[in-house]
Amino acid sequence: MSEQDFALRTEELHALLAAVDQVPLSKVILKRAGGPLGGSLKTLDAIHLVTAMLWSESNGVSILFLTHDRQLANAARACGLTVYPDSIRQQGV
Repeated sequence: MSEQDFALRTEELHALLAAVDQVPLSKVILKRAGGPLGGSLKTLDAIHLVTAMLWSESNGVSILFLTHDRQLANAARACGLTVYPDSIRQQGV
């Protein structure tokens, strides 16, 4: 990769990162992730789901929750989120 290409890719990466909201892990997230979420989830999945829910609530914006994990998708739906891909429902699971 040339220096010019590297500089361009680095600039693109910085622009992408600037467009992403990062949510710091907090006691509120951990406490809510430890509660009932509409299904049995692994710890990191529960944190991911709760973070998405809290971000959506605090910004007043509906989000599209992305996952290929069936348990996480079902829990997200049970919590009122729209999930993509919707292949789980299409398969009748």
